[in-house]
Amino acid sequence: MAEIESYPDITIGLDRDGSLIIPEKVMRDIVLETLGCELWYNEKTSSLGVKLLRNEKFPPVSIVRSPDEGKRGLQGVIDAGNFLKRVGFQLPASVKKLSFRYFKNHQLLEIQLKSQNAQLPDSATNYLDDYPGLED
Repeated sequence: MAEIESYPDITIGLDRDGSLIIPEKVMRDIVLETLGCELWYNEKTSSLGVKLLRNEKFPPVSIVRSPDEGKRGLQGVIDAGNFLKRVGFQLPASVKKLSFRYFKNHQLLEIQLKSQNAQLPDSATNYLDDYPGLED
């Protein structure tokens, strides 16, 4: 069974251009020094999978660090705009706050895109069935 970490008081921002804004706490606790990720879109749950690629020197999607507004830490920015447009997701008219959860065993952030009030399913079983397989 996958170990799931939920962060009900923290949200990930989705900017109008499709940039994901990863808060400083998530960067510090989860992303750490990871340079990049792979992205998947799950139509069934309207969620975005962000597979963190540890020890990958040239990841397909980079995680850019920038100063967190008004804080001492760094926030992460993932340019997901082109990917989201390609899968047919309508980008928001203003910054949208999104709930997420982290599957520690798979280093996978699952970000709920559908609605800021939408809750992610509680079940930890078969969640990877909704994402394409990874190549070794």
